Amino acid sequence: MIPIFGVLTHKDKIDPDGDEYQTLEKDFKEGLGLQDNRFLLCTSYCDDYDKLRGKSRLDQRHPELDIPILRFMQQVSVHIFMSILYLLVILISWFID
Repeated sequence: MIPIFGVLTHKDKIDPDGDEYQTLEKDFKEGLGLQDNRFLLCTSYCDDYDKLRGKSRLDQRHPELDIPILRFMQQVSVHIFMSILYLLVILISWFID
């Protein structure tokens, strides 16, 4: 199983309700055949974000950026790990028999 997911960054620089963005998101999802649970719109680490928050991403943690991305990766990856585990069980049982 090859996971396909999409991430659009720069959430902080767009109007998510605007027609231009809505068209971009729709085309992006359709082009990759993505369902909503395989798509993430997020703010990326960038110099503008550091200036806005008065922090540096090099020496600070940004939970408001990290946590949504980590949750998304967990959501997408859990199916991969389960598939690998299932394959291992099949291989082990094949060698035991």
